Amino acid sequence: MMEEWARPTGKRTKNPAVVKYLFSAMMQRALLAPMVWILMSLLDGKCFVCAFSMSVDPSHFNGMPNNTGLDVIKIMAKVPCREDMIFKNNTFPKAVSRYVRCYSQAIGWSVLLTLILLGAVARVTKPCFNHAMFLQTRYWSNYLDVEQKLFDETCVLHAREFARTCVVQFFESMQEDAVLRLPLSHAFSSRETPSEEEEEHLHGITKKKQMDHLLHTWYECRPELDVTQMVYKPSMCITWDDLDGHVVQSDV
Repeated sequence: MMEEWARPTGKRTKNPAVVKYLFSAMMQRALLAPMVWILMSLLDGKCFVCAFSMSVDPSHFNGMPNNTGLDVIKIMAKVPCREDMIFKNNTFPKAVSRYVRCYSQAIGWSVLLTLILLGAVARVTKPCFNHAMFLQTRYWSNYLDVEQKLFDETCVLHAREFARTCVVQFFESMQEDAVLRLPLSHAFSSRETPSEEEEEHLHGITKKKQMDHLLHTWYECRPELDVTQMVYKPSMCITWDDLDGHVVQSDV
């Protein structure tokens, strides 16, 4: 998304709707893990006990130790520490923890139900909006991902063939100085020079300056997105001639 937004505007103009869709999709995926962690923490309740045990009114519970010489706030702050000596053989910290944990679980279940209701409402009201625009935005966002993936794969293929061509040319130039015999694979030994398939992959680009110019052009000015023009595909025509060179039969 950031690469598409930072790309200079060339032949292909940037669609803000696509960037908006990518940003919303990215935020939804990024918020999924924190929301699950928050819900699990609320349903567990231990963090809530540590954070809000001092705000509980101790008069609602029995068995509060009052012979420790500490004030009420310090005693309530020690509630999460059940192993403390002031709570030995005392059910007071367990009761307070259970009370605070009930509030934490209530908040957690409320948040979970709210998210479920919001998702259901969004799912129901989604057809009421411009669904065609949503499909178009989703299509072009997927197109950008596929285009980038194909571009990376083509770059890897071109770089491999380019490197192989350079290595073959280097060793061919070294044949006059020394003869080095090494066992080669059948695929490599049978193709000492670039074949037609390699030349098709290289597209005539055999210099570093040409490749740098091509990559710079792709970054600065990508081709326009136009799906209205039909690509012309040449058809094969087979003809049969007689001995005098005249066409006897033609099959397209």
